[in-house]
Amino acid sequence: MGTVSPQAAAHREAARRPNGRFGTQHHSAPEPGNGARDLSGLLGALRCLDHELERQGFAERVRVHAVGGFALLWHGLRTDNGYTFDVDSLTDPYDAPVREAIEQVGRTLGMEPAWLNTDVAGDDPEMALELFDARFVATDTKLNRIDLRIADIPTLTRAKAIAVDTDEFSGRERDWPDLLELLKLQRISSYREFCAAYPEINDWEYPETHRSLECWFRTGERGSSGDTDWWQ
Repeated sequence: MGTVSPQAAAHREAARRPNGRFGTQHHSAPEPGNGARDLSGLLGALRCLDHELERQGFAERVRVHAVGGFALLWHGLRTDNGYTFDVDSLTDPYDAPVREAIEQVGRTLGMEPAWLNTDVAGDDPEMALELFDARFVATDTKLNRIDLRIADIPTLTRAKAIAVDTDEFSGRERDWPDLLELLKLQRISSYREFCAAYPEINDWEYPETHRSLECWFRTGERGSSGDTDWWQ
């Protein structure tokens, strides 16, 4: 059996500390080389990063405003498979020292170097925040150097509804089932209810989303781009 470096051992110990949101429950820490894909493993990775930032003497807390798969898992969604490969943060890009710490934790735990990233924001996080009308809720994870906040359900719904409009071209297969789970959670059971709850997702700007949802609520199947009577 190979030896574990003191730094890796410290990361593993940090990941096993109790998490505030789950009381005294201990999260399974990803072993070095095994990666992290579920909520527990990714929270463990964030705890490892928190430990690393503290060890390096970071004074300011790093903002992690989570959207995407991690936020869905936090809200108890993605029940069909329950995994994601990274944590998407809708914030400004991280400074080089923070990115280096993220990559260090990724190497230790066998994860992708950018397992925590700000790619979802593109070059203009303010525009993305406005587009999604993003709201985030605080968490009680008791991290010392990370300010972890989670996108609320309406924010995630708007983000997924917008993504569904182009998923035929983007190849993102998770957006449609994620959107359906979010609507089910909110007890939105008709196309009319969706339109009333999310008028900002209008049919002229997001026609494929409306086409798909109208057909789904009417037939139980997703509409295709060839449908022409969904709006009549």
